[in-house]
Amino acid sequence: MRILIATGITFPEVGGPSKYAKNLAEEFEKNGFKVKLLSYNFERKLPPGIRHLFYFFRIFLRSFFSNLIIGLDIFSTGFPAVLSAKILKKKIILRVGGDFLWETYVEKTGNLITVEDF
Repeated sequence: MRILIATGITFPEVGGPSKYAKNLAEEFEKNGFKVKLLSYNFERKLPPGIRHLFYFFRIFLRSFFSNLIIGLDIFSTGFPAVLSAKILKKKIILRVGGDFLWETYVEKTGNLITVEDF
């Protein structure tokens, strides 16, 4: 199986998604899967919307050669990844980060629970 991981940043860049993407790819590879990571490059310098459009084309082209796409956030890489997967009828997994879920919960309920307790 060929897996494409869509992430905003990759190792050696510093940040949670970078480490998560690297570790996820290593684990899949240990189990015999072929993995490609696709992160933002020149798109970072573009305004939102245009950035997503350019990333969509990059991910769309690589999706032809993948059986599964994994998006590591909702908007920056997730939206283009889901669009590509739907068009090409590919399987997709979209990871929703804990802080996003926590913020949504706090905003909807007004319950100021800590991230750790959440």
